[in-house]
Amino acid sequence: FKESHNRAWCALIRCCCRSHDYHSEDSSRFRHDEDDHRHLQSQPPINVFFLDGSDGGTTKALHSAGLLTRMNRSHHDDHDNDKENHQQQQQHQQHTSSCYCLAYVANRHDATCAALRTLGDHLLAGNGSGGGGFHVRCADATTALQRGGEWQSIPFDAYYLDGCGGYAPQIIQMVEAALSKERYSSSQDNESMTTTTATTTTTTTTALRRYPIVIGFSIVGGNRDVVDKEVQIVQSLVRRAKELRRRCHHVLDDPVRFGVDPALKKAQGGTLTSWFVLEPI
Repeated sequence: FKESHNRAWCALIRCCCRSHDYHSEDSSRFRHDEDDHRHLQSQPPINVFFLDGSDGGTTKALHSAGLLTRMNRSHHDDHDNDKENHQQQQQHQQHTSSCYCLAYVANRHDATCAALRTLGDHLLAGNGSGGGGFHVRCADATTALQRGGEWQSIPFDAYYLDGCGGYAPQIIQMVEAALSKERYSSSQDNESMTTTTATTTTTTTTALRRYPIVIGFSIVGGNRDVVDKEVQIVQSLVRRAKELRRRCHHVLDDPVRFGVDPALKKAQGGTLTSWFVLEPI
């Protein structure tokens, strides 16, 4: 179950990459088609935030998918006598030529953070990234993401809030810290934002990034209890999406569109994992 959702996470990150195609006339729309990857060679990396445990399962999944490295060489540049290099290049060729991410990981426990840093150093050793593509912070997700936090201004393209337990209000706090309007401000695109209070309605012009945002979360509990908790979290997510002038799509309503396996199970053994894409309106 966990491995299948890690694969979904990687697929959605690739879709984020394709949606950032600066040569596209409509880069705000999620794209899973295999467009000419040469258009994406000079794009900046995708910023992703996730929670991970001491086993580094999600980190390893990103690396296995070729998303923590960037290989700019064509397979034609491989030396025939370098079999190990050639095999590695073939393994990562499909995705890394056009897509890679900067990973930001949070965990509350010092020992786990140390293990994750060691894992990151090991996985990224010798790939030319300079060690700057993997960041770990010993904090819960809300603390790491909230205003005043170290990562408050990073415009993350994708979030995976896994291992959060079953307390819905805590996950809602994470969602609200992640999807703040300040985080997604940009000088490139202006949007008219309307704020309504009990007595007045004020319209201001705010610049917002025009790319989709992926967010997934896992919750635990009894079968019925999990569904009730999901409803609470999704209600908060939809409110935040509206503030960012985005439409909230449930990935499993149309998994093929988002490049996700249609056989992906949403719930198993009292654990539920949901994925959403927030597309600009």
